[in-house]
Amino acid sequence: METSSAQKRRTYLIKTKLQLKYAALILIFMFAVAWISGYTVYYTGWLLMGEKLSNVYPQGRLADIMRAINFTLFLRLAFIAPLVALISIFLSHRVAGPLFRIERFIRSVARGDLSSRLQLRKNDELKDVAGAINDMTDDLKNRVKKLMGLTNMAGLELEKLRRILGKELPDMDVVKAEVEELAKSIKDLDDHLSEYRVTAVID
Repeated sequence: METSSAQKRRTYLIKTKLQLKYAALILIFMFAVAWISGYTVYYTGWLLMGEKLSNVYPQGRLADIMRAINFTLFLRLAFIAPLVALISIFLSHRVAGPLFRIERFIRSVARGDLSSRLQLRKNDELKDVAGAINDMTDDLKNRVKKLMGLTNMAGLELEKLRRILGKELPDMDVVKAEVEELAKSIKDLDDHLSEYRVTAVID
């Protein structure tokens, strides 16, 4: 389920809403962790060193130092945030890309196209899902081929019956035999169709 190098996905924002939501969640988590870590460091630092620092630095100087520390932390977070967002989008496209391809493939199957297989890139996620979909499509293709064969068989039997009945004096024994063959083909077709469930089973 790999694509060639010429088919590599070059657009990283494939499912924009999903990927931006993912990036936003990562950023929120990052800021939450940074705030908790910063608060813990500050709180611990003040408990351990606050009184000693207040004896060394004037109150105003100590406040300036804390503001400088806060500003430095804010600048670094502001610098890291876009980088984290880009990395999260880059990583999320390994899921978003396969989802986009899976949705498109399922729509083509729903339109009746069973001629192709779902292919994902080497590093994409959801390969197990893609494999299950391919297995389902192969099974469906085999079933459709069997239905087509049974339908063709019934059509041939019907055509033979028409030719016999078109004669001036049709042999009724032959007619009966052809009717039986046609009934058998229809029953086989009905048996095959009965394997499909189209209504929900209510317990």
